[in-house]
Amino acid sequence: MAPRRNNFAFSGIFFPGAALRKTGGISDSMRISGTRARVKRSPEKGKSSLRSAMRWGLLVLCCMGLVRSGVAQQNPKLEVKVFPVAARARCHGPVRVVLRVGWSGKRLLQGCFDLTVRDENDVYCRVRTGEVTLATGFQSLDVVLPAMESTMADGKAEVHVRFLGKKQNRDIGKFSIVLADRTHRSLVIGICRAAGTVSTHLLNIGRSLSLERYDPLRAEVETRDILTSTAWLVPEDFPTNPLDTCSFDLLLVDGFGLARLQRKQVNALLTWVEGGGSLCLLAGELSGLKPYHVQFLDNLAGGEGTAYILDREGDVLREGAAPDGFSCYCAELGRAVVVHRALDPAADLETPGWRRVVGFLWKVRFWQQKKLIRSGSWKEVAPPAEGIRRTGWSRPILQLVSTYALCPLSLDLKPFVVPPEIQLIPLWVLILILALFLLAIGPLDYLLLGLLRRRWLTWILFPLVCIAFTLLTVKVSNVYLGESDFRKSLVFVDVGKGGKVLRKSTFEFLFSAGESVRVRNLSRTLFTPVDTDRFSRSRTTEIRWDSPIRRDSLPWMEGWVSGSVEVRQKIWKWTPLANRLMQFGKGETVSDLDWDAVDLETLFRDEKESISSVRSLLFKETPDREKYFLVFVCHRDTVEKVVTPGSETSVDPMRPDDITTLISQVSARSSESGWSGVVSRISPAGGGTFEDLAVLDSANRNEYLLVAVAREGNDLIVYRRLYTCTPHKE
Repeated sequence: MAPRRNNFAFSGIFFPGAALRKTGGISDSMRISGTRARVKRSPEKGKSSLRSAMRWGLLVLCCMGLVRSGVAQQNPKLEVKVFPVAARARCHGPVRVVLRVGWSGKRLLQGCFDLTVRDENDVYCRVRTGEVTLATGFQSLDVVLPAMESTMADGKAEVHVRFLGKKQNRDIGKFSIVLADRTHRSLVIGICRAAGTVSTHLLNIGRSLSLERYDPLRAEVETRDILTSTAWLVPEDFPTNPLDTCSFDLLLVDGFGLARLQRKQVNALLTWVEGGGSLCLLAGELSGLKPYHVQFLDNLAGGEGTAYILDREGDVLREGAAPDGFSCYCAELGRAVVVHRALDPAADLETPGWRRVVGFLWKVRFWQQKKLIRSGSWKEVAPPAEGIRRTGWSRPILQLVSTYALCPLSLDLKPFVVPPEIQLIPLWVLILILALFLLAIGPLDYLLLGLLRRRWLTWILFPLVCIAFTLLTVKVSNVYLGESDFRKSLVFVDVGKGGKVLRKSTFEFLFSAGESVRVRNLSRTLFTPVDTDRFSRSRTTEIRWDSPIRRDSLPWMEGWVSGSVEVRQKIWKWTPLANRLMQFGKGETVSDLDWDAVDLETLFRDEKESISSVRSLLFKETPDREKYFLVFVCHRDTVEKVVTPGSETSVDPMRPDDITTLISQVSARSSESGWSGVVSRISPAGGGTFEDLAVLDSANRNEYLLVAVAREGNDLIVYRRLYTCTPHKE
């Protein structure tokens, strides 16, 4: 029998009894008859064990921290959040979003962001930004997306963001934005303030500038036809590219914000205003300005150089200020109001003088301004006869047509999109080809092979007949639809004083005879695909809830949309394609015509005398008069043609009557109904419509538009100069 082995425990830790006897750690007086013996430790030994355990625990925690740190360095985190600049994007204008990017890595991260805007059914745009370099920490990135129009009733869409790095791609996630839809008039007011917080004073002024406040059809927010959003800007984030300001209908800038704007930002703001924008400048406390700020104010006032003077302390002195403190300027195509005193929101924003400012900035029609100033609302207008019908809504709508919807042109523009020699295959030709095919594979095959007693050859003859008729059908299609590409452009060039180019809008139309991918590099140009169905009157009578542009025809943009960008676009065979390219003037001038020789006094004379004077002054020193085959003057609802030398032989192929009607309708919209019944023109947007190209108020007898049309191949170049007398004559 094996001897019994005793085990002993010290404070709950068990050890073999033999091992303890060798150490002599147990006295004879201990009870060893049982299987266990408990020995008490001294206090010093207990403290030592506790300190040892704490050291080991701290060591384990440090090791775990080092392991986690190593894992974090191997997989750093990239956080991105998308914030739209405005709660709802502007109608037919580019969409600005801010990417708030956070990078936890220690090394620089290089790559680009890939953004896809879509909703449940449609894809609206695909943009890949230029190369960016991310450092540790947080930073903001402004991204401009092309103009988009939602087919959903609420305008909600998602932005799917991915980061494409050189070594690894990251799927960031989806973020919600609200686009402009087809049944509301969405407006955006940008407010630039010097402080980083929201100013209640500026917010009240911005709300008083909201156009729906003066709508005679005032309604709840859910049923309004006009929706105005506010976008807050700081001087550091103010655009240096005038194309970026096309996201706004109106800009409100306080004096301290203007003083912090740099030269490039001021120049971009001036270019946008002269191109048709609206600016309200609160100059009650203008101080700390630099000479280029004063030059900016002088350019708004007319460019004479004496309207504003800068003293030694940096304060601006105004000579000849308006009695009510509101100086209204017509800066080329745009409008500017300089407020020379501090505004009291409780008293000043309800006066007729302030309502005059609102009507002036929004370019309200001349005959509507009187009622707006007197009663605080414009005269109610009827919905457009060919408006957009509200269908597919979940709630009942009593008014089927939006009152302020886009007013379509009364002229069918399909001939400008599709070449005149292109026509569809006649039905009788298709029936004839089908009849011959059935005759060949039926009776002819049966009789011919039966006569030859070779019916087994039908397995060879039938495929050959099919191939032959297929080639015949393709040949007939090429004869009717053409075998070469057709390209045509309609270019609107607005000029100012001295022939200075203010802005340029190009509508290009392409009808291709084959499939291809078109790649182009653009610089400082807004590129927008255009829905060709908008050019047909028959397609504007009801809203289409499907995608307005084929998904596979959407351009793929790589770069910065308003800067340098590469555009890839799929071109389909025998499918009309239209795009719009808009850019502001880059300092070039139109020197062929003497625009400054034609002044307001010349245009205000008798019609016959005025036309002869315009002809003699405009072409006084022009060497190439044959270039301009059509010149006319638009005034109110009339068009007076100026017959130029050689025009009798050059205008016939170009259908001058249609061209004159098109240009006059684009330049001066009808003032009877719809949105154009309230405002005469809007700020430049660059969308896929002609809406922002209207420059003439047909109700104002003191505005004249001089138009000269040139032809370069299949392209039509339309030069326009607006002559305005301010204040308006009664």
